[in-house]
Amino acid sequence: MGITWKVCEPDQLMEETMKHARVLASKSISSLVESKKTIMAAIKPQIDAARDRENAAFAYLMGRPANMEAMVALAERRQPDFAAIDMADS
Repeated sequence: MGITWKVCEPDQLMEETMKHARVLASKSISSLVESKKTIMAAIKPQIDAARDRENAAFAYLMGRPANMEAMVALAERRQPDFAAIDMADS
């Protein structure tokens, strides 16, 4: 599923957007809601899996040397200095 379905000149963007909005507005709201549910159901497992991977990576990095340097630097209002940190341990 792509997010681009039509290409137009920049000066035509608002006109094309409004055309599409009028078409959508003329449809039954319950049909649009059900269509959206169907689309989302197809991609929800991938979204959930991506969120799980992101959360696992975040949990892994929390408290590690690079994270601690970043947090201390933020509190001290300075740029972090990662040069002295062994990135294999970060």
